[in-house]
Amino acid sequence: MLARVLGISPFEAKQRLLARGPAVIANFAAHEPAEQLAVRLGRCGLNTLVLDTTDPRGSAENYTAKNFRFGQRVLRIETCEGPTADVPYSKVSLLLAATHIMPALTETTTEKKISMKRTVLAGGIPRTKESTTLTTLREEQRQELLYLQAGRRATFIFRQFEISFAGHGSNLQLTSERNMALLKQRLRNHCPQLRYDERLLTRSGQVRLLGPRLAPELYFDLALKLLTQCLKKSSGE
Repeated sequence: MLARVLGISPFEAKQRLLARGPAVIANFAAHEPAEQLAVRLGRCGLNTLVLDTTDPRGSAENYTAKNFRFGQRVLRIETCEGPTADVPYSKVSLLLAATHIMPALTETTTEKKISMKRTVLAGGIPRTKESTTLTTLREEQRQELLYLQAGRRATFIFRQFEISFAGHGSNLQLTSERNMALLKQRLRNHCPQLRYDERLLTRSGQVRLLGPRLAPELYFDLALKLLTQCLKKSSGE
């Protein structure tokens, strides 16, 4: 059915649906053909969602957590933007774990240098050759993120390398990886009703969701928005 509507082979259609849950099956340069395809797929009984890749975050309020403290009934979150929020454990509906991948940044420089060998062969007339140098300005960086939502409240983002883990108190771990793992476990223990999802935790999971044409390094926010909206829709929020 999907292959027929998209005009692709059954094998290619199957590859686009390997993700567990939402998956990008097509992308367009304009909004109108995307809406038309969504209507056609809807007539075939498939649930669709049209997102604008130029505005991946939409209008949702996102706050970056700077500090946290587990209280008896609420999680107190101090944000980098200023406000401090007390989030009741009973209201937490979604915890999404993901990895933000920043690709290596390189710079290529080309310069001309005198070639003694070519100069000698040319009878002393100066000859040059081009020399290309590739410089790595930044190695690939990976940072784990946690997205916490409590119903229709703002989203709180816990970034592995930008948050203080002092809130763990005597349970503070030696590495940021272990502290993030502990934070996830404590949140799940305090909020047993929350929906936890980690399919964006690996690059392969991000590729399965975004498809072969959208690189996770460039469209990470789109993958996040698509997954979050689908999870909220399936839970009736």
